[in-house]
Amino acid sequence: MFFDLIYLFSVGFGCFFSVMLLFRREFSVKLFSLILILLNYEIFMQFFFRKHGYNDYVILFEIRDSFFFLYGPLFYFYILSISGRMTKFDRFKLVHLLPFAVVLAGGFIDNEKVLYCISTTANYFFGNIRLSERALLYLCVFVSSTVYIIYSLKEVRLFYRRAKILQSSSIRLKRNWQIIFLCYAVNILILYVFSTVVYLANSKYTGIVSFLFCVYIYAPVFLPDIPF
Repeated sequence: MFFDLIYLFSVGFGCFFSVMLLFRREFSVKLFSLILILLNYEIFMQFFFRKHGYNDYVILFEIRDSFFFLYGPLFYFYILSISGRMTKFDRFKLVHLLPFAVVLAGGFIDNEKVLYCISTTANYFFGNIRLSERALLYLCVFVSSTVYIIYSLKEVRLFYRRAKILQSSSIRLKRNWQIIFLCYAVNILILYVFSTVVYLANSKYTGIVSFLFCVYIYAPVFLPDIPF
């Protein structure tokens, strides 16, 4: 009961904080708000899984599966927005959201076909690996997120060099925030892999690991203000 209250309080307060940020004028802050909304949904689904398991309201978990493919693009877009290289959404950026759209549509239309396509694609790229379709889904999420973190790292390196040349206090502040956020994203990916492995192994520590994962992803809510 105590942990359930923590989950619900976190989701409620996190959603309120996200909505408040969504009305800020800065494009980067709006992106940060969308990231927080995704993280809050993940915390809610962890709570829902503890209470009801996976088989009840499966559609909520299928939506969650599609949201996994939003983390990488949104994290990358946010890094770009901090450096000023992205000030709005354009049609060229929408291609990054294609995996999310496919998995989301598959969840509403035929989730089994989506998992089959993921399995076929994974076997094509990685060989005939003996993993369940859900494990292959998580593998695709990991690969996608890793690619976007690499892109984000390159962007941070470019902006870091620019900050050293310009010697501006505002540029240095943005640079430092980029580095902090990128480290946060990398740690989320590491914890995601660890918690997924524990879950797929049906370990008795699944609940504890999931709770610690939720505690970490909730950390940005405690920031006193978002710089950009």
